[in-house]
Amino acid sequence: MKGALFLSGGGSERDSYLLDREFAKLLKGKLLYIPIAIDTKKHPFPECFRWIKSVFGQFGFSNIEMWTNVKDKTLDNLREFDVGILSLRCKMLLF
Repeated sequence: MKGALFLSGGGSERDSYLLDREFAKLLKGKLLYIPIAIDTKKHPFPECFRWIKSVFGQFGFSNIEMWTNVKDKTLDNLREFDVGILSLRCKMLLF
């Protein structure tokens, strides 16, 4: 599949299990996770990274990198990834 867009309203791993499972079936390379809308006092970045790894780890996918700042990132940096997850006020799965 090419050009797919997966959107989720957030929630727990249980809430998005079916969507995450279908998304994980399409993962082949490296996934980029950018949790820019997270309340880091409630959910520090290391906790976010453990969460995203557990979500897709249950489906056998573990090639995930997290960026907490995109200031010095370039288009070449993005080309390392096959897919990205941008966390806004909802979970958006893009590739």
